[in-house]
Amino acid sequence: MKIILVHNRYQQPGGEDVVFEQEKQLLQQRGHKVITYVRDNFEVHSYEGIRRLELASKTVWARDSRSNFSRLLRRERPDLVHVHNTFLMISPSVYAACTEAQVPVVQTLHNYRLLCPAATFFRHGSVCEECVAQTLWRSVKHGCYRESRPATATVALMLAFHRLRQTWSRDVASYIALSEFARKKSAVLKNYVRSVIHGICWMKHRRQEAMKVVTGEPMRRMKISDAHEMERHFDAIVSKLQIKPYPTLEALSATYEIACQEYGAKGLNPLALWGMHWVKELDDEGFIDALIQDMT
Repeated sequence: MKIILVHNRYQQPGGEDVVFEQEKQLLQQRGHKVITYVRDNFEVHSYEGIRRLELASKTVWARDSRSNFSRLLRRERPDLVHVHNTFLMISPSVYAACTEAQVPVVQTLHNYRLLCPAATFFRHGSVCEECVAQTLWRSVKHGCYRESRPATATVALMLAFHRLRQTWSRDVASYIALSEFARKKSAVLKNYVRSVIHGICWMKHRRQEAMKVVTGEPMRRMKISDAHEMERHFDAIVSKLQIKPYPTLEALSATYEIACQEYGAKGLNPLALWGMHWVKELDDEGFIDALIQDMT
């Protein structure tokens, strides 16, 4: 086979660099023809002054990488492209080049960058999954990447853009997870959204069953002593929930306004601020419609 290995080296050498070199040697020993496409984050130092602003756009979509890699694909006509890291000089733009050339892509998940801008799921000495449970913009609030809000916003923007574009699902044929934890993350997230949708549907269509639950421990935690008052709270909250929890126009508008005011997101597609991938996938699979039918 002819294989192109893609890797963006960090400024500090690490395990990813070692794996990249070892894989190249191993493939060559097995008789495969290996071509490498490598860039280095030391290139960042050539961007001084006002040119530093170019790095933000490059992180999201590096046109030079896309153009150079397209030429490489046309010249070499590989059977497979194996990507190790694209952050930040290469960028995910190379995936689009592979799709255009009809070359399958395998991506090794060396860290958790696709879900966490800091790539670690770790903040201030403890596990943090706020960007999974809530929104990527939580990382901007905390300045998770390099303890910098502007730098974190750039990474979050890159992830939001490519989620909206469906890069990770459309342009990557297969993933290699280096741990069971990483492998299961996708299933965990999907099951989490599935359980939320199930709970909403149950509260809307099985009200009496739901009330038996909420008038127990939830009622005590809310320090509400009157069952009728709890019932009013329940109805007020549930009436605003959608079984298919896509954001409303009001929610899109409000989130976009906040993102513009707080994080300088003016010009960004408002949909990019919302991670709707799992809801849409469950909807397309017919899970939500089947659940509604079962509950009614």
